[in-house]
Amino acid sequence: MYCLPFVALASEKTDILSKRFCGHIVKGFHSGIGGNSFRKCSIAVCTFEKAHSLIAHSVTKKYADTIKLVIVDEVHMMGDENRGEIIQSLLMKIKGMSDSIRVITLSATLSDDDNFKLSQYLNGSSFYLNADSPKNILYID
Repeated sequence: MYCLPFVALASEKTDILSKRFCGHIVKGFHSGIGGNSFRKCSIAVCTFEKAHSLIAHSVTKKYADTIKLVIVDEVHMMGDENRGEIIQSLLMKIKGMSDSIRVITLSATLSDDDNFKLSQYLNGSSFYLNADSPKNILYID
């Protein structure tokens, strides 16, 4: 599951992932597209709100154990007064479901300190890609 903040980004990412993973079923879930079940697709690309709904549906219909990876892009929006609660709720729901679901959060604007705090909150690790470095070194805490 790949979660994004806006319909336009989700639509664009669906197209990109469909081309990149042509041997898999990639389906978009946003603004009335995709329905309420992602049981039959390999990769679900959705908005934060739709992801929250899909996760709840997977628990109710007992196929949540098929979820292996959730990517939450633009996670810095967790501080947004309008969208922040849904992102936090989504992360907490996933965290409470199973230890076998891997969660990757992405942000180009989250400070190192906030990134570390988020990784601690999710019982995970933080990774830093230093774009200013000529070798693009990946730093791991």
